[in-house]
Amino acid sequence: MERLLSMRNSNTNLISVVFILLVVNLIVFGAWFYVREKSLLKDGSDKDEQFSLIRNEKYLIEYISNIYNDKKIIFFGSSESHNNYSIPSQLNYMEPQNNYENISKGWLSPIHLSLIFSKIGKLNISIPPIVLLINPVYFTKTHNRIDEGGLGNVVKSTLFIKMNHNNILADLDKDTKNIFKKYFLHNKLIFPFDYQKYILNLLYLSSRQSNFNWENFSYRDKPYKFNHLIPDYSVDKNTWPRYKPVDEFMKKDWVIINDELSPNMIGLKTIFSTIYKKSIPGLVILLPTNIKYYQHIGLDSLEYSRRDLILRKQIKNMAFSNALTVIDLNDDFRLNLGFKDRMHNDEYGFYQICKYLIDSKNYSEFKNSVAQYYINR
Repeated sequence: MERLLSMRNSNTNLISVVFILLVVNLIVFGAWFYVREKSLLKDGSDKDEQFSLIRNEKYLIEYISNIYNDKKIIFFGSSESHNNYSIPSQLNYMEPQNNYENISKGWLSPIHLSLIFSKIGKLNISIPPIVLLINPVYFTKTHNRIDEGGLGNVVKSTLFIKMNHNNILADLDKDTKNIFKKYFLHNKLIFPFDYQKYILNLLYLSSRQSNFNWENFSYRDKPYKFNHLIPDYSVDKNTWPRYKPVDEFMKKDWVIINDELSPNMIGLKTIFSTIYKKSIPGLVILLPTNIKYYQHIGLDSLEYSRRDLILRKQIKNMAFSNALTVIDLNDDFRLNLGFKDRMHNDEYGFYQICKYLIDSKNYSEFKNSVAQYYINR
């Protein structure tokens, strides 16, 4: 008898648990109708002010409009440009006005940046001219991929992409959408659980919103004057003397992938086509490759140079077909040292590049098109 009562109690408890879980799930799924159209503002997941501006559409609209109204140029780069001595900062010193607003983050590579351009593509506002700095390292096996941290530069959660939050994938072309779908395909079986997490993320972030302080807003356009102190270099490595990468054991994956359907090549297609469709002046700058370092560590420098040349031709052809101006710093520019590691230029390297840009015919044509663009607005 006692055993029978125990079994009944167990069944009752199980039914209660199932019922509670059912109710909780119904509440969670019901919350979708409350949060699905909600535009998220600033919250604790935004690491700094600029993250708030580029990861939230409402702020992105005002941010871009301010840049346009102040006749500035957006400069997009990745980790090499997220410092105070980068190309936009040194150009802002060398030229009369602080023209460049620097939007650069580590791992803001083309496939991740394409999500920002997806947002820009659907905005019914005037867009400022754009400079895109391309680091060839993002077309190597180690970097030519989707990265969770890179996605975090442009969205608050990777689930926002998987669930196409606020139709974030709308303006991406078919190939770019497929790159993201392929990335999330491996966890398709846990979609119901991810859907719950997605809604709970929205609910949590919705309860942690705060307004952006536009009164204290300042551009990232500070000028930087090169102090003409040239660092010590290892001539053999073409880097700073103490540079020793912890991932050198992966050097076989440091080779360039010549695949037009690779993630970052596909990302570039979205970026270039958006600039073309918006009819705005666009400049593409291709950074030099540190071939000497790769030769030093035993990679085939001739094969590396061959792949690097193919990559540059692919990018330039794609840019030209979208009426963009291109400056390839491997064409007729020779950098004197100027690398701090295998893929990042230092202050002296960027100084040399900026001096070359200012004297470049293509750069002058781009700046003239910018001036005319703002005159005709």
